[in-house]
Amino acid sequence: MSLIALSRNISREVAGNLRTNGISLAQSIKRLSSGLRIERPQDGIYEYMRGKSIEGNIRMYEDIKTNLSENESILTLANDAADEIMTHLNSMLEYSRQASDANMSTAERDALFIEFNAARTEIDNIVKSTKYDNSGILYDAGKYNQSMDLAITPDRSVTMNITLNPLDVTAVAGSGIVIDNTAWGDENDASASATEIETALETVQTFASQVSGYISQLQGHIRLTDSTIENHEAAKSTLTSVDVAEEMANYTALNVTQEAGISMLAQANLSYKSILKLYEFGG
Repeated sequence: MSLIALSRNISREVAGNLRTNGISLAQSIKRLSSGLRIERPQDGIYEYMRGKSIEGNIRMYEDIKTNLSENESILTLANDAADEIMTHLNSMLEYSRQASDANMSTAERDALFIEFNAARTEIDNIVKSTKYDNSGILYDAGKYNQSMDLAITPDRSVTMNITLNPLDVTAVAGSGIVIDNTAWGDENDASASATEIETALETVQTFASQVSGYISQLQGHIRLTDSTIENHEAAKSTLTSVDVAEEMANYTALNVTQEAGISMLAQANLSYKSILKLYEFGG
C-alpha cells in the first residue's frame, strides 16, 4: 500500500471515529440538558413503558388531590357559615331569655322580638347564600348538601362519603333549624322560643362537628395522596432520569475524545498533504 493510500485511510478512519463520538457527545448533551436518560422507546422499552404508566398514575392522583382539596374548601366555607349562624343563635337566645321575664312590658317584649326575628332572617339568608360555584351547601336542595362519594384511589375502590345535615330555617318541626317566627304574646311564648333556640344551637353544633370531622379526614387523605404522588415521581425518576454525576463523567470523556479526534484528523490531513508534496518534489 502506498503512503498516500495509507494516509488517506487513516484520515477516513479518524473522521469516522470522530463522527461516531460526535453523535455520542450530542446524545450526552441532550441527556444533561433534559435531565432524562429515557425519552423514547429506543432508549429502553421497559423503562419507557413503566415510566409512562407511572406518569399516568401520577396524573390520576393529582386529579384526586385537586378534587379532595376543592371539597376541603367547600367544607371550610360551610364551617365558617355555621360559626356565623351560631353567633346569631346566641343573640336570639339572649333576646328570648330576656323576653321571658314576666315583669317586662309588652312594648319591650315586642322590641326584643323584632331583634329576634331579624336575626332569624339573617340566619335564613346565610343558609341560602352560602354557595360554591353557584350551588348551595347548607340547604336541603343544595348540590353540595347531597350525599357525595369522593374517590381516594384512581379505580374508586376506596371512597370517602360526605353527607351534610341540612340547615334550612323552618317554623315546622323536622330537619334543619326550627324557629317559630310567630310574635310573642307573653313571657311563655318567649320561653318556648328560648327552648327552640337551644335545640337549634345543638343542631348547628352537631353540623359544625360533622364538618370538622370531614375536613380532618380530607386533610389526612390529601397528605397521603401527596406522599403517593411524591413516591410515584421518585420511582419514575429512578427509571427515566439521568444520573447527572455519571453522565457528566461520560460527557467529559467524550468531549476529551472529540477534541483529541479533531486534533488527530488535522494531523492526518497535514501528513497526507506533506506526502503529496514529497511526491511532487520527487516527480
